[in-house]
Amino acid sequence: MLDDLRFYLHSKSSSVWRYALSETLQALLGWAPGLPGIAARAVAYKAILHAEGFSAIEDHVRIVRAEDVWLGERVYLDHGVYLHGGPGGLHIGAGSWIMHGSSLHVFNFREMPQSGIRLGRRTFVGEGTMMRGQGGIRVGDNVLFGPGAQLLAVNHVCTDSDRPVMDQGITAEGIVIEDKSLRRKPAEIGCVLREVPCDFLRVAVNPDVGRPEEVAASDKCGVRRTLACGEISHVWVVTNLVC
Repeated sequence: MLDDLRFYLHSKSSSVWRYALSETLQALLGWAPGLPGIAARAVAYKAILHAEGFSAIEDHVRIVRAEDVWLGERVYLDHGVYLHGGPGGLHIGAGSWIMHGSSLHVFNFREMPQSGIRLGRRTFVGEGTMMRGQGGIRVGDNVLFGPGAQLLAVNHVCTDSDRPVMDQGITAEGIVIEDKSLRRKPAEIGCVLREVPCDFLRVAVNPDVGRPEEVAASDKCGVRRTLACGEISHVWVVTNLVC
């Protein structure tokens, strides 16, 4: 029982006093709607997380392990957003928008050094997006995620059919998305998307390929670039809006 309580508190905060302070402030202010609530949280939440300037945090935003969360200037957190820090940290760049129902969870309960989530400046995270940062997620500037996108920087090992999957460990290779991209489909571990200097392009990767591979992508302007991606079926990337 005592071990379970220790694990629970460790998953919620790095210390008991930080846990008490964070839970108290969010209980007192987390429900308050409208501009008065946003203003109160912009000031008071500086006591529990790292904030550059002031951010707009709507009501019913839940922040766990807030001491591991960094918000740049003018970050907007929509109603119902869930942020869960952890070793490696959760960094949201200045001018970013995290929309309703999105969940960003470092999920580093194994003390992995590569874990963490780092979003660049002016990142837009669409409604219902999920990010798991065990293997590390690194996103550049001016990146747009459509609603319901999933970035899961982890996978379970399942090579032994006689053992439960939960007992076989994980792989955590990480995900990197560079500047000026748009994501509409899930990204697998070990995926890297690089900036390309044109409009829309579509990448189709053979789902039977079991390892990251180099794939050529062509856009409607006829420009060809090479992207290094993992095992995914489709990726849509948007860079500049004008060719």
